[in-house]
Amino acid sequence: MSDTRQPAGRRTSAWVLVLHTVTFKQARALVPVVLAVAAGRGLGDGPTTVVVLAVAVTLLSLLWAALSWWRFSYADGPTSVVVTRGLLSRSVRTVPIDRIRGVEVEAPALHRLVGLVRVRIDAAAGSVGGKEEELVVDGVPRAEGDRLRARLLTRRVPAGVEVGPDGEPAGPEPEEEYTRFDPRWLRYAPLVGGYLAVPMAAVGALFRVADEVPDRWRPDLGQPDLPGTTVVALFLVAAVVVLVAGSVIGCAAVNWRFRLVRRGGSLVAVRGLVTRRHTELEIDRIRGWTISAGLGMRLAGAARASAL
Repeated sequence: MSDTRQPAGRRTSAWVLVLHTVTFKQARALVPVVLAVAAGRGLGDGPTTVVVLAVAVTLLSLLWAALSWWRFSYADGPTSVVVTRGLLSRSVRTVPIDRIRGVEVEAPALHRLVGLVRVRIDAAAGSVGGKEEELVVDGVPRAEGDRLRARLLTRRVPAGVEVGPDGEPAGPEPEEEYTRFDPRWLRYAPLVGGYLAVPMAAVGALFRVADEVPDRWRPDLGQPDLPGTTVVALFLVAAVVVLVAGSVIGCAAVNWRFRLVRRGGSLVAVRGLVTRRHTELEIDRIRGWTISAGLGMRLAGAARASAL
């Protein structure tokens, strides 16, 4: 008879509590509720109220993060990976290892400060539905993330490569580089909507924060002594400069030190400055590819390729 017992669950690092607390990962939905309660009780906008609300939201975020961490576990068994989560409603996700086609190891800036990474496990189509085709294990040490990536991807050793007693390559796997980051790619950044959204989101967030500042704390800048058309022209020029510069900076940060290589039976892509990503896909499990090009990209003769 086969052994159907599930492997013992592992917990993520307790440092993830700090990360989720300072980013309000779980408690973001509670922030509007806290603000609505404060407004309903007629609280003022003085510094005391601001401090009290900040402390309350931080404590709620810490409590939510602690409960979520306590109720989350993952395990990689001989034939499957199991993720258990949920506070009131428990969810146990089991994905056979032979249905896993790729693993991505992310290292956001805050995670790197405490030596942690986030592991995204991409299941093959048909194993689960829609957006549920991905398992996420957030907050494990870098060594554990690399272990999971190596453990969950089935290795197919190419012909002619020496293997060791465990069936793995005896030495470094042969590597073939397909492409790497070219600074000339930055000229296409203003033509990509995703990169243009970066400065727009930053400016929007800045205006929202400024709108929340009490009037007595705002500096009196006065009115510019310029004709209306000049003000509009200066505003448009500044907007174009911000959008172009922001999109170029965003593109450079996302694709920093990008490399796409074939290593053994896998495609490996590494990129990112603020968030470093290591994505590995088994070539035999790639179902196809997509080449997309918006209007601006088509006019420039450029496109974006994605594996399916």
